[in-house]
Amino acid sequence: MKTLKSICISLVLFTTFSNAQITKGNWMVGGYGSFSSKKSTTKDNSGTANVGIYREIEISPNIGYFVINQLAFGVRLGYQGEFYPGNDNVTEQNYITLSSGFFARYYFLKPEKLINIFAEGDYLIGNRHGSSWGFDSFDTSINGYKIMVGSTLFFNSSVGLELTLQYSSQKSLFNQTSVITDDFQVGLGFQIYLEKNN
Repeated sequence: MKTLKSICISLVLFTTFSNAQITKGNWMVGGYGSFSSKKSTTKDNSGTANVGIYREIEISPNIGYFVINQLAFGVRLGYQGEFYPGNDNVTEQNYITLSSGFFARYYFLKPEKLINIFAEGDYLIGNRHGSSWGFDSFDTSINGYKIMVGSTLFFNSSVGLELTLQYSSQKSLFNQTSVITDDFQVGLGFQIYLEKNN
């Protein structure tokens, strides 16, 4: 009985203080990150298998301002690293992308909702640096966009945990060749919502 009573009190307190500050004049500060580890196996005509393992990490902090209720505009920074350890048949390679840009985010549900749904569009520009053993390193400029949809679980009026589904497209120039990279990702992040001072 005590456990049931504790759960009921917790739910009442949780929902009472979960009125998110996604209203005009407030700020949001936070970001998201993602990590992936991938393995690929290829076989040549002799049946020899070449196994390649690579890892990707992405961190993207942001700051935004609500120009009207539920709609925020802001700036976002980005760090993306791709690491290919290499083996007997594959050369070690590393790629680092640094970017910055603008975003617009809209929350579809009212501020008092415990869970809210949002959509966001980003435009990013930046620089991609690559290096590999036995080859010269390179630098190239990139530009692209990202579209994400997600849900935010508000722990209280100021902190929310996000789960996002993201699609991004980046364009870069390498050895006079235009390279377009499309990517789908799942991301986890958080936001802190700062209430305006009256």
